[in-house]
Amino acid sequence: MVSSSRTQKEKPDPIVFRAPLLKPDTRLKVFTKEFHVSSVILKQKSAFFKFLESPDKPAPTARGPFRYEWITKVDSDGTWSLEDAFDSKRTWLDEILQESAGNIEDFGGSPYVRKSQETAFEKLLLAFYGRPYTIEFFVELHTMVQMAEDYCALPALSASLSGALFHSPKFRSNIGYFSTKLLGLAIKLRHEVLFRECLIHVLGPWKKPRYKAIFNPNLYNIAQAAYNKMCADLVSCQQEISHIIFEWPPNEVTRQTWEILKLTDQGDGISMPAYYAALQKSLDILCYGKSFPTLERLLSNNLVLDPFGETGVDKYTDFFLCGTDVELPWNQTESDW
Repeated sequence: MVSSSRTQKEKPDPIVFRAPLLKPDTRLKVFTKEFHVSSVILKQKSAFFKFLESPDKPAPTARGPFRYEWITKVDSDGTWSLEDAFDSKRTWLDEILQESAGNIEDFGGSPYVRKSQETAFEKLLLAFYGRPYTIEFFVELHTMVQMAEDYCALPALSASLSGALFHSPKFRSNIGYFSTKLLGLAIKLRHEVLFRECLIHVLGPWKKPRYKAIFNPNLYNIAQAAYNKMCADLVSCQQEISHIIFEWPPNEVTRQTWEILKLTDQGDGISMPAYYAALQKSLDILCYGKSFPTLERLLSNNLVLDPFGETGVDKYTDFFLCGTDVELPWNQTESDW
């Protein structure tokens, strides 16, 4: 006869986070995953967990090896949160009934949704511990930011994000596609690299900028101001070039201009980034030895996460990658938010 313990679904081994001199004294049960972590780390990185021991609460009584224990609570509105198991009035029978009813394993109507929540929380803990992690999809980072907001840990996530971005090539390749949404996350995280990266992407394609589809008025105004500044740079660049072009023989000006326009016409109009990139090549030949600082700055690539991209070439045919020196839309002196 098979014992009842074998008929139960095997649970995964707990994930134990270790740090020098810090004992894992806290158990966090996030759906079907169990994490053993140090309460010291939690208190350092999350303002939510700073109140594990508040003056109006009795001192916790250790249950086994753990001083604290938090469990998943699924609310009627479809959201979830961590609940202090020692304060909770739920019994072990309530736990079994909730799991058997599918509230835990089938959260969100799909095992994938539940697993994505577990993975995002695990990566947030990795950020707390200063451990490396990667980001696979936009939705994953969005979930991590939501969790960091809920647990008052945005600074901790922000501090870890640069390393994660550099080690996430798949995510980096999709930043442009999700740039309008990522711009808002970058501001929440107060992450300068991601903010400036997204700002460059939303200013293109030049003929139909992505930022025009932003509904948030604050984000739209930030992008619009950057776009206006870029237009001013284009005017300055054209003035700089005109003084040189008018020194050419008239026939040569006509021929060069015509060749460049034919080269950069994408069928739906002239691509300005491609036009100026092609013009620079002509100027390098016809005006050898002369410098065009405004044009060079306009065609420079300031994408930190894609440093080998070229303005007016391939996937950036209709993108200026120089960005603009706009003021960061948050208080840089604040270390906690």
